[in-house]
Amino acid sequence: MPDKAMINYEHFTIFWLTALSLMGGCVQYVRKVNLGLIAKFSIAELVGELAISGFVGFMSFLLCDMYEVDLRMTGVFIGMTSYMGSRSIFLFEYYFKRKIGAITGDFDPDTLKIDGINNKPVENELITELRNEIELLKQKD
Repeated sequence: MPDKAMINYEHFTIFWLTALSLMGGCVQYVRKVNLGLIAKFSIAELVGELAISGFVGFMSFLLCDMYEVDLRMTGVFIGMTSYMGSRSIFLFEYYFKRKIGAITGDFDPDTLKIDGINNKPVENELITELRNEIELLKQKD
């Protein structure tokens, strides 16, 4: 029997949720251009941002549908996570590793080790990234 996730929604609802997800990627692309992180126009960067935001938006939709979240709140969640792009994938990964680690006892919730590369506190990385973006904005002004 087919899953209810794609059947119980009208085509227009799926269209606007997809558009919202892709808009998150466009906004992220424009932000990067304004901060000077990429060239004035790069089709590869734009397509990359759209692909990531579309993927994240779809994952967010499936999670919201699974937990029967109100459609308006689902839209908010999709917009926020698709704007965050790969950072939201990182946070999803952190969340699930934490949940699995709590069951198996193999994960320290204060650190996140991804593919054996780093072992830094997640919160410090996110705060550092935000501080760097604020500094770039201050330099622009």
